[in-house]
Amino acid sequence: MEFSEFLAKLLGLYFGIFGVLCIFRNHQIQTMAKDLSSSKSALAVSAEFSLVFGLVIAIDHTIWEYSFRGLITLIGYLLILRAIIRFAFPEEVKKFFSKITEQGWWLIAIVCIVIGAFLTYSGMMVME
Repeated sequence: MEFSEFLAKLLGLYFGIFGVLCIFRNHQIQTMAKDLSSSKSALAVSAEFSLVFGLVIAIDHTIWEYSFRGLITLIGYLLILRAIIRFAFPEEVKKFFSKITEQGWWLIAIVCIVIGAFLTYSGMMVME
């Protein structure tokens, strides 16, 4: 299995599951997001995980093309950016979490489900 296919399946299933959980377990996800953003050490740990996974993708999967492979690379770089923001601006992240959990969770859920479905399908259907 090619690394792109593996990442497409992994990230696709992750985004899909998270999106569905956002819809069906909305209150639980909102509570966890508020708890996460209120703890600077929890934000730092989540930033470390984002940084590691983002760097793995950025180092070993630098494919910039208009396909699922390019989307995977973009997600890797966004993970690095997210980690830097969480480390550097924890108070702003806390404010953002409180706004998004009150108003924008549906948009996040829908985007996650769409990205998850696209990546999972792409990873499963690749034939070279």
